[in-house]
Amino acid sequence: MATLPSPPPIEIGMREARANLRHYLEQARGGTPVVIVSPGKPGVRLVLDTPVRPGPRPFGPMKGMITYLSDDWEDDLPPEMFDVYRDDA
Repeated sequence: MATLPSPPPIEIGMREARANLRHYLEQARGGTPVVIVSPGKPGVRLVLDTPVRPGPRPFGPMKGMITYLSDDWEDDLPPEMFDVYRDDA
């Protein structure tokens, strides 16, 4: 199956980009690359961004990595450890 050739990029200057940015963003969203050029500096290319991970996230990648504490987790600790939190003043 043959793929369609991508349209040639539109080259514009910085002044034109500032004046008509919305127009050129729509061009890029439509699939036409837009290159903003500036004399003596590398160009900047506006292209349509594709999602990194299309679709739903996988369920369960943290399975077995999360531990729940029981209600009596502090029973084995020494009582003086909790003195800092008492308000006996």
